[in-house]
Amino acid sequence: AAPRGINLEGLKRRGFDKEQLSVVKKAYRVLYRTGNRLEEALHELELLNDDKGTLDSLTMFLNNSDRGIVR
Repeated sequence: AAPRGINLEGLKRRGFDKEQLSVVKKAYRVLYRTGNRLEEALHELELLNDDKGTLDSLTMFLNNSDRGIVR
């Protein structure tokens, strides 16, 4: 399995606004395009998170995961 992109239509249906979609796109780039180690990417994601907590569930999952993610 390999990540291909973000399900933007699904996020729109779930009520994500344009700013939240922008944050999610940036988070995807940080995780999959920068080549950073996961620890570095997590730090960047925490800085990137907005006041609405758009990335809260993602960062919580990544911090608590024993198995990691496909990169």
